[in-house]
Amino acid sequence: MDKQRLILVSLFGLIIVGMAGWLIYKSVTLKETTFMSGAPPKALKEVIVPANLALSQIRPPAIRSIDFYRYGGATSSASIILFGTYRCPECKKLEQAVMQTVPKYNGLARYVWRDLPKADDAQEVNDAVFAFCAGVLGKFWEAHDALMGAATIDGLTYSQITAALNLDAQKMARCRFDPSIPAGILRDAEIAGGDGVTSTPLLFIGTEATKQTLPADEIEKKLKLFLSS
Repeated sequence: MDKQRLILVSLFGLIIVGMAGWLIYKSVTLKETTFMSGAPPKALKEVIVPANLALSQIRPPAIRSIDFYRYGGATSSASIILFGTYRCPECKKLEQAVMQTVPKYNGLARYVWRDLPKADDAQEVNDAVFAFCAGVLGKFWEAHDALMGAATIDGLTYSQITAALNLDAQKMARCRFDPSIPAGILRDAEIAGGDGVTSTPLLFIGTEATKQTLPADEIEKKLKLFLSS
């Protein structure tokens, strides 16, 4: 009788231990599922496929509160938006022509820069991150102009610009090595690609897109036409 009781107690104990283990497993699994529900693996995220659109079909992006712009403001009647990179010679030429035109309009037009680095070009991405981080510290356009004017861009260039603009080196480093910054820039580029903006330079003058390196007088003609329409 004692032997049977011992066997029953042992079986009962095994059942209790098994149920406890199962409950602990379910509890941990539930917590992991809840934690992961808002962060699906990268493979499950929606991938935006670049759109192959005719130039006349490409529409300008909406201006966002996080965009850096100059020569105008939120109430400007026209936007000139340049998608480019800091290592693109044609982008530099086009921006120079824009800079000769937009200031004449006393705030009626604003100039907006949009980074469009290639995902597989670490240098282009690093340049965009550097300029963005300088913008976080209040000196986007100063850093932008310095990068645009640099004959070559490398790690020393970043250090020189940081020192010349009196940017906090530690804050710049924290920002530049924050993985969310390049991820955000590349996501913006991916969204632009889905809208048909797939190469640089691409310039919007009002609602018209062009890939040509237009001279200042041609940009002014198109801007006047847009403002008068």
